[in-house]
Amino acid sequence: MKNKSSALTAVYLATFFYAIHYALTLYIESSFLSKFLPTESVGLIFTSAAIVSIVMLFNLPPLLRRFGNYKLLLTAATVDAISLLLLSFLPIKEIVIFFFVTHLVFLNIIYFSLTIFLESFSKDETTGSSHGIFLNILSIAVLTGPLIAGSLLNDGSYQKIFALSGILVLPVLFIVGKHLRDFTDHNYAGISFVQTLISIIREKNLKHVFIVQFLLQFFYGIMVIYTPIYLHVELGISMSKILGIIMPIALLPFVIFPYLIGSLADKKYGEKEMMFIGFLILGIATASLTFIESNVVLVWAFALFLTRIGATFVETMAEIYFFKQIDASGTHIISFFRNMSSFSYLISPVVASAFLSLFDYRFIFLGLGALMLVGLRYSFILKDTK
Repeated sequence: MKNKSSALTAVYLATFFYAIHYALTLYIESSFLSKFLPTESVGLIFTSAAIVSIVMLFNLPPLLRRFGNYKLLLTAATVDAISLLLLSFLPIKEIVIFFFVTHLVFLNIIYFSLTIFLESFSKDETTGSSHGIFLNILSIAVLTGPLIAGSLLNDGSYQKIFALSGILVLPVLFIVGKHLRDFTDHNYAGISFVQTLISIIREKNLKHVFIVQFLLQFFYGIMVIYTPIYLHVELGISMSKILGIIMPIALLPFVIFPYLIGSLADKKYGEKEMMFIGFLILGIATASLTFIESNVVLVWAFALFLTRIGATFVETMAEIYFFKQIDASGTHIISFFRNMSSFSYLISPVVASAFLSLFDYRFIFLGLGALMLVGLRYSFILKDTK
């Protein structure tokens, strides 16, 4: 294997292209599905994808032991690319549903695999910095994706965005194939679901950081699915403005803060203090969205920008705290951690659908903000790594 520094650079570069391909479709997925399904059924597709993702991720350690992380990533990326291209060229309801679910499942597997590479090439004393860079790269790409999607959406066609997303998987395949071919796999732990769950529950700090991660991913699940629908359907803001103006501004905190606060977590401050501040901002800012009656684009861009400041602090600190407890051999624990996203997409549409059957759409932000304040308790009781 090449030296860790050059291998880590390859991981960062592959992550960049992965993130752009992911972000291109991120904020149009619910609107795209609503062309084939009733709006109230859209959440069920995300729930179905979450169930399959959970099953797949919990069964990855045996696959890793047999085939290795290198082959796993290449296979997952290939399947994802094919799924996206078929979504773009075959707009038939049944095909769309099947390959949309397939895309979401293998998207999660690619992210999991990149995490294994990242953790393998990171040094313990620079965990905060390396994961801060990783999150910064993800964020820059996620910021760029909606801008590109917005510029392509002037005729209301989603198909070409999915096609471009599929094409952008090719650089991931090239980078991984050329630079990570000689990767030496770890002795991946073969521990059952139940044993893993018990070990997480018994270790208080792990349990609490998992709760933090679930709350954050629940926030993303609600915001990614329901915010575009609310802005577009309820307030009448065009999708091109949502993708081209609101989301890029809203996502700027993910570019500005991760490396900075990751370095601070390594050198000066503990993760729990910044995580606490993050949840406080996140809860208040999200709840405040309920009281915005304006459909002015910049008002919503700024309001969502504030929510993402809180989310950035929580995400970066949760990531760093977790990986200071776990190394790359603990794939059974890592798969649980990465599955928090799938768990959130399993639960959040069900909770949101029930909530919206009882309350006006705008109150979903008030309820979500209140839930985020629960994270204050769990961040406060974490044991500092300093």
